[in-house]
Amino acid sequence: STASGTSTVLESDRTATTNVQTQKVQAGDAMSVADIYNTYSNSVVCIQVSTSNGTGAGTGFVITEDGYIVTCYHVIDGATDIAVTFPDSTSYAATLVGGDADNDVAVLKIDASGLTPVVLGDSAQLEVGDTVTAIGNALGTLANTTTTGVVSALDRAITMSDGSVINVLQTDCTINSGNSGGPLFDMNGNVIGITTAKYASDEIEGLGFAIPINDAMEI
Repeated sequence: STASGTSTVLESDRTATTNVQTQKVQAGDAMSVADIYNTYSNSVVCIQVSTSNGTGAGTGFVITEDGYIVTCYHVIDGATDIAVTFPDSTSYAATLVGGDADNDVAVLKIDASGLTPVVLGDSAQLEVGDTVTAIGNALGTLANTTTTGVVSALDRAITMSDGSVINVLQTDCTINSGNSGGPLFDMNGNVIGITTAKYASDEIEGLGFAIPINDAMEI
């Protein structure tokens, strides 16, 4: 393994090429929220972690049929055990295979095959006002909760609770604890962001943030 700052990259012994689906669904092939949910809800997983301080929960999504899963780094940071549970209650032990703490992105691997991966889109094509929809494990217990909103702003620099600054897109999709690491879809069914945070105040609503998928793909 190699380390750079707070970034961590772990190498597996995998020798075959890992392919992800990108832009299979093009503009003009609009989907409804129900279409997106019915097509990709089985690609969204609940993540449960054990740490030396207790337990935590988050969300992830499948990017390859053989079990590579993306989530937020802060979801699995400090985990001694990671479990991934699918909507049908099937559960797997997961291994951290790569991550970047500075940019809050992590990749997990489970021993599985025949999974349904999401399609990764192009976040550079987003415009303010575009409709987006999120699927996630709200509050760590309400699996496959779906919320819909719009892109409220692009290229926001926000400071996370650990002091790191990351580039995000802003959305008014409802995002709660446990949603972190889940997919944010455009209305063509492409994942264009990873939900990561909401503005931490009970008096403020409609301020959610997601890591642009193009930034995550670079990592």
